[in-house]
Amino acid sequence: MRLLFALLLIMTHVSHAYVMEVPSYSQFERMGLEHQLDPKDVYSLALAESGHWVDSNFVPHPFAISLGYDNAIGQLKHEGFYPESKIEATAILEQLLNAGYTNIGIGMMQVNIMANPNIVDDYTSLLDPHINLQAASKVLKWCRRYDSVTDVFACYSHGDANSEKGQKYAARVLSYSQKYAKQWELTNAIPLNGIYSFEQFVRLSKTRNTATKSNYTRPQTISIVTQ
Repeated sequence: MRLLFALLLIMTHVSHAYVMEVPSYSQFERMGLEHQLDPKDVYSLALAESGHWVDSNFVPHPFAISLGYDNAIGQLKHEGFYPESKIEATAILEQLLNAGYTNIGIGMMQVNIMANPNIVDDYTSLLDPHINLQAASKVLKWCRRYDSVTDVFACYSHGDANSEKGQKYAARVLSYSQKYAKQWELTNAIPLNGIYSFEQFVRLSKTRNTATKSNYTRPQTISIVTQ
């Protein structure tokens, strides 16, 4: 356990600048479209994996590192680290790898390298939030053999949709979708510069179409002005 104590000494609290490293809404949306998942649910998956309170906001942590049970090296309980910078996280991860730890969850989506040993060439690259999201997407693709969203998330966490713990985990992800991700979507879905991606345009048009139908009374007269 000396190693863990040394790792804790590395971590110093600064300005929480890592929050700026969390990928944009459009990236979660793109990943959701790829796997037929709601962007809010993909974001909630990140919250379930690495969610961390910053002031009054619950956000994914791009540099989170967790250790799972591994009797071979004396790791008898789950432990987590939330480094303030990629430099700190890289130093911690390299020490763990050099010490023989393998049951490690890395980054925002907590990609586990014991379960996915060949998912990237360099495990420290998983501390890049964009590479981490891409790696998580590979796991989701494998889990998409299940039809229901809860089964997909249970698989993501425990490798099997029939896992009781996995189903409890999936329920937590979906509860986060309503509790935290709904407001996240309202805040981040519309681009501030007024320029929409194709995915944003499709989503917005569907939302407006649904709203129009629900408030429908009678067709309005349309005037077309020509010169």
